[in-house]
Amino acid sequence: MAQPLANVAAYLLEPESDDGLLKWNFLDRYLVPQWGRGYNAYPVCKLMNNTPLKTNPF
Repeated sequence: MAQPLANVAAYLLEPESDDGLLKWNFLDRYLVPQWGRGYNAYPVCKLMNNTPLKTNPF
């Protein structure tokens, strides 16, 4: 996470933050199913360990 805005991205994706994407209903189309009741699981996962990711230069 050596990006300049890495902390902002982590804050916005945190489901328990005071002013994140979940509070602003940004993810509602992924959380609320079209048919039926209830909610789907939160579509963001936190990686707790270093994980090698395959990347391709573009």
